[in-house]
Amino acid sequence: MMSLVLRIVLTALVLAAFTAPAWACDGTPPKLVNKDKQAYEYEIVCGSKTEKKSIPAGASQELREKSGCKLVLGQNKPTKLFTEMVCTIKGGKLSCDLL
Repeated sequence: MMSLVLRIVLTALVLAAFTAPAWACDGTPPKLVNKDKQAYEYEIVCGSKTEKKSIPAGASQELREKSGCKLVLGQNKPTKLFTEMVCTIKGGKLSCDLL
């Protein structure tokens, strides 16, 4: 026979698993940071869909729901985006690093 304490702990764990926010296990979305003094146009390519976007000078943007997509900025090599990734524009060059 299971003790009352063990039942309470197991019940709490089960409830916590069902009530955790959806983003809790997905991590932080990719982020684009522009350290230059000019705005840039860029593209996000997800499968056959391409979105054209821009980032103002000195701004940063979260790229929600873009993990797995490719970031294309000018002549820079297209970069696949991942959760927990920060891509920085500096001197017109794009560099991306995982946190």
